[in-house]
Amino acid sequence: MNKIFQKIINDPILLFMLPLSLIPLIIIIIISPIIRIRIALLHSDRLGHFTANTELYLCEQDLNKSKKRQIDLHYLIKTPSIYEALIKGISRRACNNQIARMWKRELNILPFFLLRPLDLIIRSFKGLSSFHALAARGGNRDLDNLLKDSAPHLSFTSEEDRHGKATLISMGMPEGAKFVCLNVRDNAYHSSESLAYHDYRNTDIQNYVLASEELCSRGYFVIRMGKKVNTAILSDNPMIIDYATNGMRSDFMDVYLGAKCNFCITVGSGFDGICDIFRRPIVEVNHVPICSIYSWGTVLPVSLFKHFIDIKTNRELTLNEIIKRDLAFSHGSSYYEEKGVRLEENSAEEIRDAVVEMEDRLAGNWQNRSEDEVLQDQFWKIYLANMVGPNGVQYHGSTRSNYSAKFLRNNKIWLS
Repeated sequence: MNKIFQKIINDPILLFMLPLSLIPLIIIIIISPIIRIRIALLHSDRLGHFTANTELYLCEQDLNKSKKRQIDLHYLIKTPSIYEALIKGISRRACNNQIARMWKRELNILPFFLLRPLDLIIRSFKGLSSFHALAARGGNRDLDNLLKDSAPHLSFTSEEDRHGKATLISMGMPEGAKFVCLNVRDNAYHSSESLAYHDYRNTDIQNYVLASEELCSRGYFVIRMGKKVNTAILSDNPMIIDYATNGMRSDFMDVYLGAKCNFCITVGSGFDGICDIFRRPIVEVNHVPICSIYSWGTVLPVSLFKHFIDIKTNRELTLNEIIKRDLAFSHGSSYYEEKGVRLEENSAEEIRDAVVEMEDRLAGNWQNRSEDEVLQDQFWKIYLANMVGPNGVQYHGSTRSNYSAKFLRNNKIWLS
């Protein structure tokens, strides 16, 4: 409780609003037998949580039979303090203004200063817990097949759709063209020193040129995504568009592209949440930590981990060895070196093979070999048996993705 009230004391506006919040709290308690009002925080500071968490929360609410007697009031998280906002000019805006605009069409979103003190009071007393709206059971992970069994909650207005289509044409894409989003993070993604522990998830954009060229030969445009990137993708193919560096990037188009793409190639970042909202297929490569593999979706993803190399022997660890050496869950960048392991990126060919598998599956051209089902079952038997995190947290529900078939065929010893 002390920590919660410390947050209020450190913010003059919240401190001023604290006594005033007691009035609506009393009203909420009095009317609760008739209708229950709950307070909910939307994590608007990080795109993955602002998108996937909120969508999954709404999916759960759709299944809540008592929701007719319930009203949830939401507010966006505020990261900077009053001092930072007024003196240093740090913005209080959401991480993506278009997503915020679209959620406001679906949710009851009120100002931070009105609901935050009330929410903190409610969280401080166990007896008031029923007035706090909990997040989805899996946070941003779809443990209950909610995305597969429900329709998207967000949609574009006719005006937004016209603007999106016009922008696609101005980017050089014919109307109705097929395109794939390429979401590759580098060290510009989290440039602050406090977030440097995420560096182990970065990859080199140039390793994706081969896969992009292959997609172009199949009639797709490839849109390289990114709000902050260090280098441009090196290709003179006009069907590969470096949207992250060509000056056309905007919050709106980030959402529109993620919503309309045929599928997304990703290494895992907040942008993937947009694809979750709009039920776009995912192929993930260079994925770490391995515990958070995509295992849901209307179309099962194709996944591929980074390579875990033992520093002393220069040998790649098997899946069982990765798990036994406590390397499966989220750790900072220095952790792997401390464990005597370095992470190596997938080769350009491995990335291409995973991407081609996804495209073939979507196009109905994929054909399993006799060994594929055995290898997939072998992978999932090892993997799912060990993906229970601290405090018994289950990382996956009943759905499964497809681990890269070509990788498993070529690396059977990795499953030994």
